Amino acid sequence: VTEAYTAYLKGRYYWNRRTGESLESAIECFTQAIAADPRYAKARAGLADAYATLAVYGLRPPQDAMPKAKAMALQALEIEPDLAEAYASLALVESVYDWAWSDAEGHFGRAIDLAPDYATAFQWYALNCLVPCGRFEEARRAIDRAVAIDPVSLPITISAGLVSYFSGQFDEAAAVFRRGLALDATFGLAHFFLGQALTESGAFAEGLHHAE
Repeated sequence: VTEAYTAYLKGRYYWNRRTGESLESAIECFTQAIAADPRYAKARAGLADAYATLAVYGLRPPQDAMPKAKAMALQALEIEPDLAEAYASLALVESVYDWAWSDAEGHFGRAIDLAPDYATAFQWYALNCLVPCGRFEEARRAIDRAVAIDPVSLPITISAGLVSYFSGQFDEAAAVFRRGLALDATFGLAHFFLGQALTESGAFAEGLHHAE
């Protein structure tokens, strides 16, 4: 069990790095955790998150990665029917791949009910379900909750900036992306989205710098 838990924690560490190499490392770690303990539901949810994130970032074809992510989430729920992480994983796939908004909202709600301090559930609910449906005020409340739970998470910080960005608040988005870069100046996604926000605000030279 200790071996499985250690591999799971390593998987979450690599998953949070959000690079192509780190996400592939996360898959290896989660797979090791499942091999050590086939009933380890959280490791299956982690594997679902890694596959889905690779697809969202364009690092694996969605038609390949998303069904794998969904299968892992459902397997996790078979083992542990009240696992918040698995509901959030399933809801992510339903949002960004199936476009099944009602199902996704129900499963995000279930995840949040089961684990009110699981920041990722609020993050994904805000950015991947509420924002695409144009529910920006609700998205702001959800992402603010995620930031309050985990204020030093780079992916959550970037998502908070994206909620502002898609709401048309480009200066606010740029400020949030800069806060992300203050946490880690090498975080590529923060540079990319800061470049987008600056370009929308007309700061083309600076936007190009960050895009490059």
